[in-house]
Amino acid sequence: MPIRKRTIRVAVLMGVSYLCLFASQAGRAADPEIAEVIQQAVAIVPNIRPDGMRERALQLTAVMQAKAGDANGALLTIEGIRSQDRKWEALASWAHARAQKGDAEAALRIAASIGDAGLQAEALADIAEAQAQEGDRRGLTGTIQLALRQAAGIQREPREMPPWLPLR
Repeated sequence: MPIRKRTIRVAVLMGVSYLCLFASQAGRAADPEIAEVIQQAVAIVPNIRPDGMRERALQLTAVMQAKAGDANGALLTIEGIRSQDRKWEALASWAHARAQKGDAEAALRIAASIGDAGLQAEALADIAEAQAQEGDRRGLTGTIQLALRQAAGIQREPREMPPWLPLR
């Protein structure tokens, strides 16, 4: 079965997108070359098949957009994610990126919208870390209290015995 040009293009673009994500983590998110690759990713990612790859690519693209300072574009990209779990993961990453950019207020609003208690607690911990790095003691205290309340509400799922395991 021949590999189509579009599949190769998507694979290459996603590889470059990962490099952009690493560059954004190194503080180079505002570079024009990185912004151009992010825009290309935004244009092509919605057409990726199969769905699982597209969902992951949308999530990665949204994180890159948020780290590059395009908060609204990242939220629009997240809207295209169909899987609720992936959407919540992307929102948690968005909140972390915004907190690192000094926008803890927006990060906290988005974290509050995450429907998975574990991911929400994780996002709150990331926001608290960014607040600590900025020296925002008051915000840090409030965010830690929110994270602790959220973490306390996480219920452990009861483990079911596998059907093949004999009961004693």
